[in-house]
Amino acid sequence: MYKQKVLIVLLQEIHFKMGHLPTLRDRYYTTWHHNPSPDSRSRGESIGLHKSLPGSVVDVRMDGEGRYIFLKIRIHATLFTIVNWYLPNQRQITVCRSFLSQLADFAEGQLLLGGDFNFTLDPSMDSSAISSMLPNRQIKSLHTQLQSLQLVDVWRLLHPQGKDYTFYSAPHQTYSRIDFFLISHHTLAWSPLVIYCSQIMHPFI
Repeated sequence: MYKQKVLIVLLQEIHFKMGHLPTLRDRYYTTWHHNPSPDSRSRGESIGLHKSLPGSVVDVRMDGEGRYIFLKIRIHATLFTIVNWYLPNQRQITVCRSFLSQLADFAEGQLLLGGDFNFTLDPSMDSSAISSMLPNRQIKSLHTQLQSLQLVDVWRLLHPQGKDYTFYSAPHQTYSRIDFFLISHHTLAWSPLVIYCSQIMHPFI
């Protein structure tokens, strides 16, 4: 990661129980925030900060269930809210909407949201099956909520007709794009950041 000059690392499914976190002794990423699962080795997220990042943490919020971390950080004069989450494989949209409502009360400044959604935001483009088992009306409702937070899908923005996937389901024999990096549309003018976020989520494009 350090060779790619990554300053902020988002990890999902760290598989550590509460009270059994490893001691991460990395000379490059010296600050970590973990949200492990309280009762099993499933779920869990971590956010790591590079030692050279010129910023200070303002606030942190976690759900205590190993599902999300909201991190507010000031870099120079700009305030950022970094979100890392791992949604369940059931009731995904309901949980996602709940998390977004909590995020709306927490977020300040530029918003960057990355993680495993466990469903496609656009089934016709993001799934080889060209469909979803989730109701279309729920997906549309979620898009409205994402728009209210002024969030855009970085990779889709750069590849409006592209087909690329991050997950393969052996039982269904389908490919899908369920890992996303969404950013505030205000940051679209920062073209290097937009391109870099896209490459991190899809390193083989």
